[in-house]
Amino acid sequence: MVEIARKEKAQAIAHGATGKGNDQIRFELTVAALAPELEVIAPWRDAEFRETFPGRKEMIAYCAKKKIPVEASARKPYSMDRNLLHISYEAGILEDPWLDASAPKFKDMYKLSVSPEDAPEKREYVSLGSHAKTQSAGWQTRCGTSRPGRKPICRNEIKRRL
Repeated sequence: MVEIARKEKAQAIAHGATGKGNDQIRFELTVAALAPELEVIAPWRDAEFRETFPGRKEMIAYCAKKKIPVEASARKPYSMDRNLLHISYEAGILEDPWLDASAPKFKDMYKLSVSPEDAPEKREYVSLGSHAKTQSAGWQTRCGTSRPGRKPICRNEIKRRL
């Protein structure tokens, strides 16, 4: 992010992380450490923005009205952060520690794996080789259907007030 901002001769970097979580801390500390000359624009710190969009529900409604495609919905009010190796989910119903996210009604939440009940019985071996980055999409799909397992993780969050 800093590398691209410098390449593009940007004066600021914007992020959509909320003002109370780990993502915001990661973005802002990275910019402060690597490019203190860059301004950080964080909409969730702007009072007018927060009045217009006090929560996820209002953001989802705005996106629907403007025909902006997002995966979150009133039925799936959680966020998904996907990278090359995994996908993490947070917020909304998922913050209930007693929620069984492996229940059949949450089946469509999983993008990179299938439940053990839906996985094929046939064993498959996957070799990553030396080009793991370029092959990641292929092995994610193959591994995701071959019962590698799912692991629910609760992580500590850095919380601070706006």
